[in-house]
Amino acid sequence: MTEADRLADSVRGLLGTTVRTQAGPEALTRAAALVEEATALLQADLGGQPSAMATMAFRHSRSIVTGTAHPLAPPVRIEVTPEGVRGRFRLGPQYEGGPGLVHGGILSLVFDHVLGEAALAAEVGGMTVGLDVRYVAPTPLHVDLEVTCRVESVDGRKVRLAGEISQDGTVTATAKALFIQIDAETAASLFPHLQQA
Repeated sequence: MTEADRLADSVRGLLGTTVRTQAGPEALTRAAALVEEATALLQADLGGQPSAMATMAFRHSRSIVTGTAHPLAPPVRIEVTPEGVRGRFRLGPQYEGGPGLVHGGILSLVFDHVLGEAALAAEVGGMTVGLDVRYVAPTPLHVDLEVTCRVESVDGRKVRLAGEISQDGTVTATAKALFIQIDAETAASLFPHLQQA
């Protein structure tokens, strides 16, 4: 675990605690001051560095889904399989929607990213044009979850993908997506900062 990973893990713990704490005003005031002190310490070294996205491959330590150094990432641990990709993750209280359940928007975020991983693994990477998520059953917090995604078809630049999120073998959400492959010229116009990295 790197120092950046440890920091992100600590902030994940802080986020999960913040949304559940019943601490009184004095403790909250002291905690806020400590967080503000830590923020000031880290801001001293921001400089003019580009974002993590500017120098990355798709999967990087500061990804909002898979990044071990991103405090909002679960993070999802991805592996390539013969069928596509599989990811394992666990979601804490900072991802809560209904009481004790994962917010559906978080599941959409996970799907969007892991479907992209599946497209890249099949060497047909592109950008999301459409994402249709169906919530089949409630997805609980604090349990091991699995996401599996695969390419279903490729028609020219159009890539159709599908995925499922499950808990202990029970599917809780499904997704269908349409990605469009982009050429180097389009990528350069969409992401000019990548050309400068």
